[in-house]
Amino acid sequence: MILSAYQNEESEFFKFSNRESSHRPRAILGKTNYYQFLKEKFELKILKSENVQIHLKIRDLIQKYKNAVLNENWLYVELYKFEWANWLTERVVFEEQTDEEILELCLASQNENYTDSKGVQFIKQGCTGKT
Repeated sequence: MILSAYQNEESEFFKFSNRESSHRPRAILGKTNYYQFLKEKFELKILKSENVQIHLKIRDLIQKYKNAVLNENWLYVELYKFEWANWLTERVVFEEQTDEEILELCLASQNENYTDSKGVQFIKQGCTGKT
């Protein structure tokens, strides 16, 4: 014999109903409304679970980043990119310069040498053949 969810003492529905309200909502709301309530309740729990998983993933990525910065040479290897961004930030004023002037500065930034004489050539490489 197959028992319905509200009769089967092992079902999540029965456990929830017993734990939360001693089965009163079934009598108050009727079976259709109560099933809708449970569907929303359990979907909310799934959503919260997904948010927790996202939070844990972000926390893990931040920890990996901190470890790379503090314990590896990642920051030194990538430092020239930060120097490039600073060089550009000191020279570009979007509200006061035209697109052409900003592009000229971006292209000029490619000729600068940063940490360990590394340049940043991705703008020139991206423009090749597009002008």
